[in-house]
Amino acid sequence: MNPEIRQCDTPAQTQQAIREAVARLAQGEMIGLPTDQGYVAVCKAELQFRPEELLSSNRWPVLKFPKHDAMPTASQAMLPQVLMLRGADELADSVHPIPARGIKLLSRFPPGAIELKIPDPTSSSHQHLAGIRETNCTGGDSQVTFQCRISSGETLRGVHAMSAWPLISSPVHLEPGIFANPLVESCYRLVKLLPKCLNYVINTGEIDARGASAVIECRTEGVQVIQSHDLTESDIMERSGPCILFVCTGNTCRSPMAEVICRQLLAERLQCTLGELGDRGIEVISAGIAADFGSPASQEAVILLGKEDVDLTDHHSQPVTSQLLDRADRVFAMTRQHRDVILHHRPDLEDQTSVLGVRQQDIPDPIGGGPEVYRQCKEAILAGLQENLKNLIAEI
Repeated sequence: MNPEIRQCDTPAQTQQAIREAVARLAQGEMIGLPTDQGYVAVCKAELQFRPEELLSSNRWPVLKFPKHDAMPTASQAMLPQVLMLRGADELADSVHPIPARGIKLLSRFPPGAIELKIPDPTSSSHQHLAGIRETNCTGGDSQVTFQCRISSGETLRGVHAMSAWPLISSPVHLEPGIFANPLVESCYRLVKLLPKCLNYVINTGEIDARGASAVIECRTEGVQVIQSHDLTESDIMERSGPCILFVCTGNTCRSPMAEVICRQLLAERLQCTLGELGDRGIEVISAGIAADFGSPASQEAVILLGKEDVDLTDHHSQPVTSQLLDRADRVFAMTRQHRDVILHHRPDLEDQTSVLGVRQQDIPDPIGGGPEVYRQCKEAILAGLQENLKNLIAEI
């Protein structure tokens, strides 16, 4: 079977091809699509039983993967299909108990940057799992490990937006007895790796497929990095747990001081080094609502904290962005005005955004002041952190 390859050189052609792809997926066909990381083959997944049965059942839905001629038999090595998610929150529809750290990781990295692996559903640590049930060529069923990735690329996300069902990537036949889910650089290589399976392929040209997804496994005690690829393990682990964001105006005085003092207090309470906070999945960052990229902390703040062996010399300012706010579990603004600005753009963050000062009082801007003004500012920040520290520790 030779698939139809639809060449797309313009946005209009791509949109038309996406509509055709969705229609073919609805008929149970397998299609090839470009993503930011390379080409992938996907098909429609179906629930094992009807929605009306789910409403009266205590079972968790199980996705059923269609059988194709080139899929592995029970005697061959079978790596899991990958569920393509529209967004991190969709994972909550698939796994129970919900892997909170997994959802955080998926939301804190660009789409396609990481692939999440959920332990074997027979594990006692999981009561329910929407595992992908593979119907193999011998007619038997075998449960396989559940993996997922947020869809990347305009074409795949366009297909997702028009689809009413989950999409699952297909493993390809890399070599005798070995199937996997690589993202390949061209649609023609994808066709070669999936003989007799693909029905339709959208071709938008070659893609640099070197940036493979990092593979991270969710465990009861946290997460483990299986393959980091272009990411560092420390960066992955740091983003797996709670994220605390401090916000001021220029990100050179108040919020950088709050950031480094908070790290110090957390390390003391948790009886670990500053470097070990990241290993525990704790991220503490700062930004400014009117900040530029790359400005150093004010010299007065550097000197003041340096006398207490707190280092601010490596700080570089950054503006508040939607991505930073998405990452943050708690947002501490230095003033009510800062909080109002944040909530004007992100009203959904009201419950997790507060003013840092004691009893949510403003912390005045020390910019332009002398050492005594900076000392008073630091003391106000410290008092606010100590008031909030018990809750922060509980959340960790």
